[in-house]
Amino acid sequence: MNEQRLLQRLREGDTGALSEIIALYTPYLFTVACNIMDPPLAREDVEEAVSDAFVKLWTYRDEVAPVKLKPWLAAVTRNHAKDALRARKLAEPLDDDHFVFKSHKLPHDPISIEFMIIFLNGPACTSEESV
Repeated sequence: MNEQRLLQRLREGDTGALSEIIALYTPYLFTVACNIMDPPLAREDVEEAVSDAFVKLWTYRDEVAPVKLKPWLAAVTRNHAKDALRARKLAEPLDDDHFVFKSHKLPHDPISIEFMIIFLNGPACTSEESV
């Protein structure tokens, strides 16, 4: 059965359509979640991320675009997997978490230098400001 018809049946509240979607996409979503969560987390955590995606699909079934079911499910699964890693403080650094400095020159104006010192060292605290 095609994806568009399955989604139409799902929108009508057909739990059989949900079962078919689960059977069709579970292997793919399991791979998506494993690529993010495995090995730091247990298989049960991977299964939970996948099942949460299907629960969200049922909840938001009227909002999913007909030709976007697979990417929508993949995005939801990725988000659940990343949330699980964050909850356990195991998140992997993302590409944009790394800084690339193109120049070794420091800024010359006093405000920029002061900002960099505060940013790198944290704000200075006097004994009166301490709690």
